[in-house]
Amino acid sequence: MENPDKPYWLALHDLLGVSFNRVCAGLLSYYGSLGECWQAKDQVPVPGLKDEVRHRLIQGRKTKDPFKIWLLCQNRGIGAVVFNEKQFSKELLQIPGYPCILYYYGNLNLLNTPSVAIVGTRKPSAYGLLQSRMFAETLAGQGYCVISGMAEGIDGAAHEGALNAGARTIAVLGTGIDTAYPKCHQKLYERLCREALVISGFPPGTPPRKWQFPQRNQIISGLAQRVLLIEAQARSGALITCDHALEQGKDICALPGPVTNPRSIGPLRLIQQGAKLVISPHDVMLDFAHAAVVSTAMGYQTTLFDRTAYAPSQELGPDERKILERLSYEPVHIDRLLEWTGMAFGTLHLGLANLKKRQAVDELPGNYYLRI
Repeated sequence: MENPDKPYWLALHDLLGVSFNRVCAGLLSYYGSLGECWQAKDQVPVPGLKDEVRHRLIQGRKTKDPFKIWLLCQNRGIGAVVFNEKQFSKELLQIPGYPCILYYYGNLNLLNTPSVAIVGTRKPSAYGLLQSRMFAETLAGQGYCVISGMAEGIDGAAHEGALNAGARTIAVLGTGIDTAYPKCHQKLYERLCREALVISGFPPGTPPRKWQFPQRNQIISGLAQRVLLIEAQARSGALITCDHALEQGKDICALPGPVTNPRSIGPLRLIQQGAKLVISPHDVMLDFAHAAVVSTAMGYQTTLFDRTAYAPSQELGPDERKILERLSYEPVHIDRLLEWTGMAFGTLHLGLANLKKRQAVDELPGNYYLRI
């Protein structure tokens, strides 16, 4: 077993559920490893733990067997990758509140490939379904990974299109990895597990609950470099994914539709607010190509698109990290950065200067900045 602590990660996640992501760093800091945490005979004197979490942890260590949980996953073919392993998504590590562990079936290498999230309504028009499949098939055929949530409608069509072009797609579930939801996508789920990648931030056996899907949406946008919205009503769960993407500094694209179609209102509103209007997959690919051109001109990147050319390291201070989280690959004025970060001008200016030295940020005329 590559990571000897993996059974304890699985056991603690199974025991604590969503609380695990909030307390994981504290447990690691106090004990040094989750194996030491599980095997300790103390009363879990970790600062900041809520009494309920502390009690569950104390009791769970007496009743659960981490190696049984790990073996059960192994026997069912369920993989698990934790945030401090090299296979974990580098893109996901850049967002606040990323999941500490991902369960998966399929090709884990897809986690770190250039990717576009395609999202939209569960009740699309024929036009929306056609466009979702076409965009996904074209993008996947050109080497990009298509990420979506395996929901009915736009999500399912995006996965199908990508599978048709070579299986470069990731389905992010709002349930446990062993649950096909919705049931109508059982065959699609099975094909994704065999040919592509299915992941979940929830322990195996987790049933569908309404509050889990916004967390699923956050993972979808966090994994992708860009998010494409195809059909959504004015109040749609797909817009939550776009909200997460904006908070994460990701680029948003939207496909316009007729104003007479209520499903077009979501994309049209996003375009009004500054999302990029796209009419073909080529428009999406141009953004990636532009990133490659800028990178090559700076002399440190030659491939089509690779955000790992500069990955924020442990050497960055909290101010630099905060600034980098707010910047995107489109120019942002310094006044907007002041508003978004809440920093004093001097602090922001110094942080931007440090990021420029690291070739993480570029300054444009007129006090505009962008990630590179």
